[in-house]
Amino acid sequence: MGPGAGRSALILGAILALPFCFGGIFADDYFQQLAIERLTTLITPWDFFTFAPGDPARLGPLIEQGP
Repeated sequence: MGPGAGRSALILGAILALPFCFGGIFADDYFQQLAIERLTTLITPWDFFTFAPGDPARLGPLIEQGP
C-alpha cells in the first residue's frame, strides 16, 4: 500500500455514501421519528438499536404492535 491509500479509501467511502445523505427517511426511520417526537411509548430515543430487549414485559408490546 502506498502512503495515499488511506486518504483514497476515505475519499472513496465519502463519495459512495453521499447519495444516502439526501435520501430522506426510510423504513424503520419512521418508527424512530415517532420516538424522537415522543409519539410512541414502545421505544425511547436511547433504544434505537436495541432490537430485542431482554425484558419479556417490554418485548411483548413490541411483538404485538411493532412494525
